[in-house]
Amino acid sequence: MTLHWKDYVLAYDEDVITHWHQACPDDRPATFVLGAGFDPRALVGLTKFLNLPKPGRLTIVVLELPEGPHRGEAHELAKINRGVLQNLERGSGATFRHVPFPDVADRLHAGLAISRQLHRETLIPHDGLVVVDISALPSSIFFPIIGSVLAQADEGPFAGDLQVLVCENPEIDRLILDEGSADPGPIAGFNKGLTQEASTAAIKVWAPIIGENQGPALDALFGYLTPDEICPVLPFPARNPRRADDLVMEHRDLLLGRMEVEPGNFIYAHETNPFDVYRRLADLSDRYRTALAPLGDAMVVVSVHASKLLSIGVLLAAWECNLPVVSVSPSGYVIENAGALLGESEHNRLASAWLLGEPYR
Repeated sequence: MTLHWKDYVLAYDEDVITHWHQACPDDRPATFVLGAGFDPRALVGLTKFLNLPKPGRLTIVVLELPEGPHRGEAHELAKINRGVLQNLERGSGATFRHVPFPDVADRLHAGLAISRQLHRETLIPHDGLVVVDISALPSSIFFPIIGSVLAQADEGPFAGDLQVLVCENPEIDRLILDEGSADPGPIAGFNKGLTQEASTAAIKVWAPIIGENQGPALDALFGYLTPDEICPVLPFPARNPRRADDLVMEHRDLLLGRMEVEPGNFIYAHETNPFDVYRRLADLSDRYRTALAPLGDAMVVVSVHASKLLSIGVLLAAWECNLPVVSVSPSGYVIENAGALLGESEHNRLASAWLLGEPYR
């Protein structure tokens, strides 16, 4: 199969700023979309973006996130972020638009509601540079937002540049624990034949992206999907060369015991390259659909339980190959040591995937 992002543009750290300059000359409008929450990485990208020479028209779209039941360290971190955001808003000269979290019965549908509002109010323009910072956004929110821009590019209205930004730090990911969970299900806009109740496919293959402290979510999705085959995706190469082994050890009872994953079914993808995950999942889908065609329809289902950076690759594979994406939304988050969390900020690394625009014309 021919991949849309076979040749891709991916930048880290200072090269991210270079790409902003290239995509946004002085007279071109720019829109920066981000989530406002407790994550200390939420405002790293925006702070750097606001330090650039101002484009012709700069709009900052702030998506408000629910605080949930937590009133501990996470609540205090959210207050700090709100104060920093207010200071940035006062001194930036940009237009800030705050979008409240929608009133939805199922959080897996919140992203689609927000996406429709952004387009209805033209908060995402059809030209210029659009940067979506997913550092503090859950996949149920940013998957539909980015998917809607990709759809508009396919259909014609969107003719600008789309860059997806993330402030990556696996150490911080490990210190933020999910608390409670809603019912598992497909992310709105990415159900692709998988309904809340059942799948229309005869054979289901599940490819979860494995991360730390995600046992309950993996277990919930396993019970929901009842897959015929499981192909877990592990990060390798990684900054910690033993991270993939450590993840298998952490989830060994679930993966090797209850799920009975065959050793040959494990897939390895680069920890810091979302396009590697994208290629692996696209190839997996193509191979299974071809091999199992004589037995009936085969469906590869994906889920993300690891870093935001890898989730970009999952999104692209799901979009291009029509793969359903399932998720379990936590009801809140637990942070045992906010000081330790903030202390890991020195390991923050900006990464940007340039998905649409000048490099592909």
